[in-house]
Amino acid sequence: MELNEFFASIDWAIVVALLAVFVSVLTKVDQRKLQRESIELQKSQSKLAEKQLELIESEKKISQSTAELQKAQATLSQKQLESFEKEEAQKLQASVRLDLRKVSSNSYKFFLSNNSQKNAKNVSFELNIPSNYSSPLISSEVEEKLPISVLSSGSDVSFIAAICDDTPLGFNATVFWTNPDGSQGKSEIYVSA
Repeated sequence: MELNEFFASIDWAIVVALLAVFVSVLTKVDQRKLQRESIELQKSQSKLAEKQLELIESEKKISQSTAELQKAQATLSQKQLESFEKEEAQKLQASVRLDLRKVSSNSYKFFLSNNSQKNAKNVSFELNIPSNYSSPLISSEVEEKLPISVLSSGSDVSFIAAICDDTPLGFNATVFWTNPDGSQGKSEIYVSA
């Protein structure tokens, strides 16, 4: 059989149909491959969107933490400034205290002391003595020495403490003075031997 006869015997409609089926199968395979790639791409985009959302949430948390940290730093700075101002103000103020000290085996004295760098003026003190106890202070000495017109920095003035059986060894006391700037200083303390 010759080539012409072979071609004449072929049903071209079947050949064309087979070619169409083959092209259709190839197209279907390509479409499925494209669908899989498209699905994988969509999954990747979805994961990327989730990561971006996590990143945005993390940035918000970082921003909030930064704002809280800045607020805490501002509060700390304010407290440090207040502390510094208080220290500076205290440097301009006198600081007077009262102590009861044992000076020998049976003898006690009260000491008014200026522990600051500034002089204190018009210094005095009062003992809060319960009514059932007698005062350990000697009235004539108190009248003679108080108020102290100027109690210099680092100095003290003593008062005899007449301690007897009905006198306690601890007292609530209030110390008064005038600071160099004219303001009034006051300290309420417990004094004991």
